[in-house]
Amino acid sequence: MAAYITQVKQAIDRFIRNASSTSVVTATTAQGPMLINELWIAAEDVTNRWTESLGGTGTSAVASSGRSRLLQLKAPANADGAILYSKAIAPNPAAASATNNLWQRMTLEFEATLVNVASFTNTVAMIGGIHNSSVSRGDSDIAAFVLDGDDLAVVTDNGGTETLTAITGLTLTSANLYKVVLRNGAAEFWVNRTLRVTHTTNLPSGIAMIGFRVVADAGLNAELHLGSVRWYLEDA
Repeated sequence: MAAYITQVKQAIDRFIRNASSTSVVTATTAQGPMLINELWIAAEDVTNRWTESLGGTGTSAVASSGRSRLLQLKAPANADGAILYSKAIAPNPAAASATNNLWQRMTLEFEATLVNVASFTNTVAMIGGIHNSSVSRGDSDIAAFVLDGDDLAVVTDNGGTETLTAITGLTLTSANLYKVVLRNGAAEFWVNRTLRVTHTTNLPSGIAMIGFRVVADAGLNAELHLGSVRWYLEDA
């Protein structure tokens, strides 16, 4: 009982601490600062939250219907690109001290559906977090869901050295809920609220994470339908 009371007190203390934040840039929750909480109701906020980078005839549009297809990134022709990335920057808990740094966990959650999976360029496409300002799957210091041989995989990268693990038994053309959790000494990858992979090697070493990246690079007619997105920090 004493342990339970302590946990409740800690949760209340955390809520009060975050609720009293004076920040006008980020919302706060019981988890910690909420850097992105995107529902795609009307349009992408490319002024404050997002940057698009479209190549060839690649397009980005807010969908008119479909709960998990609220933003459609399309790369309809060979060598097209459709990239969406957040403007926010956050500390990288994987590179932080377990005792001396305030934020100990960083979580990315998103709904996604892939269309024409075989058309994605496996060496480029990714959804997740990245340290560098560039946005390719081939860049250094990432923690993301990727494609490997047109199948789902997860990757952590430290300075160009990777740990890659396949995830099987998932229909990528259906809507799925994905989550990446970065913490000191580990990166967790969840699908549909189930922990599927934990990496403890080659974790991104950059002090800051530029944040959420979605890269749809195509051979022909690749589409990535992105649903709700959350990106937040936790202190424990």
